[in-house]
Amino acid sequence: MNAASVDKILPLLGERLQLEFKPSLRKIILHFHEFKTRNAMSADTALELAALSDAFSTHNSAHPASALLQSQQYSVLVLKSHVPGVFLSGGDLKAISTFDTQQGEIFIQHMRAFTHFLRTSSLVSIALLDGLAAGGGSEVALACDLRVATSSAAQLDLAQTRWGVPAGWGMMTDLRRHGVYSSERRRAMALIAQERWNIDRLEQLGLLDARFDHAPQPERAFERWLEDFLARLGQCPVPLREALMLERPLLPDAELEEFDKKLFSQFWLSEVHRSRVADFIQARELSKKDVDTP
Repeated sequence: MNAASVDKILPLLGERLQLEFKPSLRKIILHFHEFKTRNAMSADTALELAALSDAFSTHNSAHPASALLQSQQYSVLVLKSHVPGVFLSGGDLKAISTFDTQQGEIFIQHMRAFTHFLRTSSLVSIALLDGLAAGGGSEVALACDLRVATSSAAQLDLAQTRWGVPAGWGMMTDLRRHGVYSSERRRAMALIAQERWNIDRLEQLGLLDARFDHAPQPERAFERWLEDFLARLGQCPVPLREALMLERPLLPDAELEEFDKKLFSQFWLSEVHRSRVADFIQARELSKKDVDTP
């Protein structure tokens, strides 16, 4: 077996924050074990998340994850908490209360770098919710491409204004991006009123992509769902996937129609498409023959 294909766990902040590589499944898992603070983000956690984002985006050779990232092709990054009842609980308020202005700005820059990476990476980011995502934790969950609930306790709590601050890590952009509520005023009201969205409300808002809270083994059900998702994702040609996931979201509305027309023409006339159509027609003809055979 190729050494690069073996599962590996890379400690980032000891046992508090770990990165697990599962190359055979094309999956990376970011494990949060901040039991003492219930997964609240400290300055060193924020710094490590920003450094990790840079390693993913630029393959910064100085980061210990760089060699593992370059050795295999990955498709998914799963964010998983090991603190019962909690996904992430935002910034570490006790630590933040001691920050001066410069320290506070650096902390925000680091967390915004992480949420920006989640939104824009070629990896599909998945927040695995089995409990509360509060304050900045709700911003991280919203920044992910997908949110999956493994517990009926999954909840987003927009708690920022409870502490006298607005959303600082990109939440308002994410609510708009997901089409949540019809106006900026309504989005602002959601934050100001410190709304809490339980699992049913998350589903109603279209912020939950799958839920397995009633499954006998929720995490096993998630793994089967993810396996199927990855199989379907892998069927799409990489250039098309990158065009739709990375290029199109950055364009202004006025340019989308022209982009879509050019993209369709590019792939409709490609050899890959012609080959797949030919394979489909051949398989259909063989299927017809089997049905017609007495």
